[in-house]
Amino acid sequence: MVVVAVILTIKNKQGWALVTALTALLALGWGYGWLAGHQVVSSCEGVEGKVVEVVSRPEYLEKQLRFVVRVGDCQILVSSSPWLTISQKDQVVISNGRIQSLEEVEDFSIGYAEYLRRRGIGATWFFPDVEIVRVNSLGGWSQATETQLLSNALRRRIQTLFVEPDASLVLGMLLAQKGTIPKEITQQFQATSVSHILAISGMNVSIIAGIIYFILSWLPMRKSWQTGLMLLVLWLYIVFIGAPVSVVRAGSFITVVVVLLRLSKLVSLPTALVTTVVVYATVDPLVMLDVGWQLSVSAVIGIFFILFVTKQTQPRLNKGGIGIWFYNGMIVSLGASLTTWPLIMYHFGNVSLVSLLANMLVVPVVPIILVLAPASIALSWLWMGGGLILSWVTHWSINWLLGVTAVLSQWPGMYWQDMTIPVWLVWVYIVGLIGLVHLVLWWQKRSWWEVWG
Repeated sequence: MVVVAVILTIKNKQGWALVTALTALLALGWGYGWLAGHQVVSSCEGVEGKVVEVVSRPEYLEKQLRFVVRVGDCQILVSSSPWLTISQKDQVVISNGRIQSLEEVEDFSIGYAEYLRRRGIGATWFFPDVEIVRVNSLGGWSQATETQLLSNALRRRIQTLFVEPDASLVLGMLLAQKGTIPKEITQQFQATSVSHILAISGMNVSIIAGIIYFILSWLPMRKSWQTGLMLLVLWLYIVFIGAPVSVVRAGSFITVVVVLLRLSKLVSLPTALVTTVVVYATVDPLVMLDVGWQLSVSAVIGIFFILFVTKQTQPRLNKGGIGIWFYNGMIVSLGASLTTWPLIMYHFGNVSLVSLLANMLVVPVVPIILVLAPASIALSWLWMGGGLILSWVTHWSINWLLGVTAVLSQWPGMYWQDMTIPVWLVWVYIVGLIGLVHLVLWWQKRSWWEVWG
């Protein structure tokens, strides 16, 4: 917040009184968000046999179904049979199975126990007997229930159009339901450091926002109305898929940029990024501890800086040729890799030496899938044959992803696991990167103010 205040004062020549008031407002918002985001975990003893309510959208995994139930102040993460049909707001009675308190979870994974505690979950319950006693405890219409019904309908349609593992990959890339992706595919994507394409990341959200705007641009309405409607549809989509942290971050960033551009305010990427991070962290400070959030923000920073420092040295290539496409893909992948690999090593203990090559070969195909897959789903409601044809074309794009990752993941010595590094080494690396950028800027006779834009 202090850095933001100084930049506002010097760069934009704002008065100290205004900057002080803004800083105080951010500080108060931070305090409010921290208190609001702090989860109080209650004891979950004596829950067996009682009527509990399903409070989360069920998550389909390869061999189980997970959902959260609540009774009183107690919340429990339940892992049940994948064949169970259950919806948010249903009331159920749970018995048998194996229940674990957070203290018992800590015995085998302190990190997982802390993750559950941050979500306000006080226990886990494995494969109990689940009896539904009342469907939709709200009675009548429920937004959560209707959303899940639509999600289930889309899930069935995707599974009808696409064969496995294509269907599971499309579910992950479009609906953030990656739990059914086979373990061997997940492992080969991890070994090549391209797991981010299985989740809905900033790139996915940007492409989806572009598709939405392209469709709306054909409607006879003012540009401002098209922009507002695009943002509305985008956020409805984000809420529909469950609002994952990385998707909310990307949606917030796009919203800030689009709104400022619509207001004819020329903003730099750092300005939009800092605004998004400060606002989001003010509302929910605990998001700063989320690994996905850290990786997402650091990737954007890395991509921006490497594009900025290489702009003057960019080779003279044909703008429409394959050379510039290959060069830009390499630079973007390198920037994201430079700023995320120490975090990946610190949090997960994994390092892939083929990540740059894998991302260069895989990332350009992702937009094709994100365009063809929704198109095949939409067309199938009107003409199933046409939808199947498009799904067949999508299949070959997905096959490329699977083929590249399968080959590269088998290269010996290219993937290291179970590595540990201290947090101070991560900070040393970050300081080293900042120093390297500073040297490049000095060599190019440019200043940090130019970076800010």
